[in-house]
Order: sequence, then structure tokens, then C-alpha cells
Amino acid sequence: MAAAGERYRCAKSVVHQHICCGRYQIRVTSQLRRARSEPARIRACRSEGVRVAVSLAEGWELFEMQLDDGYLPTAVDVDRSLPDRLDPRQFAAAAIAAYQLSVWRRSAAAIARGDYAALDPYPSRRAQLITALDAGSYAEFQAIEHAMRGDSTFTGRGPITRFDRPSMTITAGLGYIHDIAVDSQWAASAPPYAIAADMVDCAGRIREQRPRFHETGSWSVRSDDELEYEVREYRAYLERNR
Repeated sequence: MAAAGERYRCAKSVVHQHICCGRYQIRVTSQLRRARSEPARIRACRSEGVRVAVSLAEGWELFEMQLDDGYLPTAVDVDRSLPDRLDPRQFAAAAIAAYQLSVWRRSAAAIARGDYAALDPYPSRRAQLITALDAGSYAEFQAIEHAMRGDSTFTGRGPITRFDRPSMTITAGLGYIHDIAVDSQWAASAPPYAIAADMVDCAGRIREQRPRFHETGSWSVRSDDELEYEVREYRAYLERNR
């Protein structure tokens, strides 16, 4: 694992945009926790008519990411100049800053058209209930419930390197990536394309762990009240028979 000083978390806000519309107040927020000595850049971003000030770690422009509906990278491009531009201990900070900017860019269109529900990473209550009822075991049922409450953390690790630890570790919740840790010893000699590939692989492992919420199947004909009742009954059944 990377040392504490090499870990960067989305803990406080460096991207802030408050949008109020009726009963909705959406705060588009993410943060990069940085070492005090690390330089940062302030960039004014405008997309789809919405403007936000973003504080970005040095080297953010060396990473480009495409995100899926679950805000996980499906493609990552790392500039070949990365090893010449940044110290390996800065790679994680630059990567997560680029990720934050990618999240913002992906969300900007929904914000501009007032589609605030699209910013919510959590599935509908109905999808949560139907997915829980399709669980095949108590462990699976619990995992779905924990994810529904926002209690779950999903972890994707890169391959074990010659330094006897993963090349990188990415953690995420149901909606967004929370943390990227890159092993600086490995990164010091790793080619940029390998860093990009491991990021995509880590995201894929997180994607596999997340519950696949849906509103289809035999339960889809039931009312919401019926589904709530059935989930309570199914939970009690699983607890009795675990």
C-alpha cells in the first residue's frame, strides 16, 4: 500500500456549486486532500452553461478519463510525459483530480437542464426493493441493504508487483470513487499505459462488486407497499434460516 502521504481522498470540497430548485438543493462537491507543500491550480470550468471553480492538483491534465453511468472509468489515457512531469508520489493526486473533473463534466449537462435526479447515484427505492428480493442468500441480501444505506465500500486492487503489494488501490461507494492510492515505488518505473490499464482494471473490479439494481422480473408487477412488506418478510425468513 502507498504511504499515508501518498493517499488522496475526496474528503472536503474543492468543487463547489450550489444549485437550488424547489425542494432540491444539490451540492456538486468533491475534494482532494493535499500535502500543504503541493501546488494546486484554480481552473474556471464552463460546461453546458454552468460554471464552477475547480482546484486541481498539479498534473491533472496528464490524465483523461471516460466514465460510465456509475462514475467509474471505462477508459483512461495517461500522457507519455507523466514520468518527466511529476514525481511518482504525485500520480495519485493528479489522477483523482482528473477524475473529479471528469465527474463534473459528466454532470454538467444534467445540472444545466435541471435534471437533479440524474445526479443521485442511488437507484430508486423500487429498484432497491426488487433487487433485495432477488438475493439468493442472507449474505447477498445484507450486501444489498448495506449498499442501499450507503455503508458499503468497494475496493479494486491492481496486480501484485515485485514490491509485494498492489500497483494501486481504488476504493469507491455506490456512486463515486473515494480514494486512489498508487504505489510510488512501482509507479517510478511503470510506463504510463500500464498505469492507465491498472486504473481501468481496478474500476472493473469495483463494478463487479456493486449490486446490479433493477426494476424488472416477476416482482415488477407488485406495488411499492407490497414490495416493502415482502422485503420485511424475506429478511425475517433469511435471518431464521441462515
